[in-house]
Amino acid sequence: MKPCLLVIFALVTTVVLPVYQTAAADDSPSAVNEEPIPREQSEFFETSIRPLLVERCYSCHSAAAEDLEGNLLLDSRAGIAAGGSSGEVISGRDPEASLLIEAVRWENPGLQMPPDGRLRDSEIAALERWVSMGAPDPRDSPTTTAQKTVRTIDLDSGRQWWAFQPVTELPLPQLGATDNWPLTRIDHFILAKLNEHQLSPSPPADRGVLIRRAYLNLLGLRPTAEQIESFEQDDSVNAWAAMIDELLDSPHYGERWGRYWLDVVRYGEDNFTGEATTPPFPFAWRYRDWVI
Repeated sequence: MKPCLLVIFALVTTVVLPVYQTAAADDSPSAVNEEPIPREQSEFFETSIRPLLVERCYSCHSAAAEDLEGNLLLDSRAGIAAGGSSGEVISGRDPEASLLIEAVRWENPGLQMPPDGRLRDSEIAALERWVSMGAPDPRDSPTTTAQKTVRTIDLDSGRQWWAFQPVTELPLPQLGATDNWPLTRIDHFILAKLNEHQLSPSPPADRGVLIRRAYLNLLGLRPTAEQIESFEQDDSVNAWAAMIDELLDSPHYGERWGRYWLDVVRYGEDNFTGEATTPPFPFAWRYRDWVI
């Protein structure tokens, strides 16, 4: 090879090729949104957006979908950035210009997603807020050592958890002057929500229905004919409260509701699974009886 050709070849391989590779890497889906995502935005995605996508979108728009609809993948950051057959689904930070928001709003008869039912208003609002943030997506984040972060316990943030907040008395919602249905504070909130959806409360249940509901809910058993008749004939003011106290004191109450806790702790008196022959756990029944 002539010396001049060698020089040209060297220039191409050392200058032009790296520039091309860098440009190709920048245009690849994996290069989308590589900047670190603020913790608040990441938590918002994990609590409000990812569960929504999994529940309502992944069946048609994920790598695991039997039939991928619209050539659109929503189970990865790169898939969302790539868009689908109709183009990009998120346009910058503008919900109004984003195809994703147009689809979930159901305002366009020709574009309504998910097709099996409109999302709740709160879910649509969460998606709009997410797009306004710039659609931060911690999925497919770079795994280089330099960008890995060590999760630590943030006590100040943990103290803001709703369960640790002091109990406060919320103001009662405003009701119409003719709304005399509420008997307790919680009834005001129930009626306000019913009015919001243009629904009316069910009529009061008779005593026969009430006692059946109480027995089935608390004991999982139906009352006898004698118990129903006795309650229907009891005209005392505290008849209902007295019956509830009686059911709560019943051993059957513990039998019904204790089994849920036993399920949580994986209670069992033996461990015969498959070919295992572990003998029964001695005295396991003592814990069962204590829970009940």
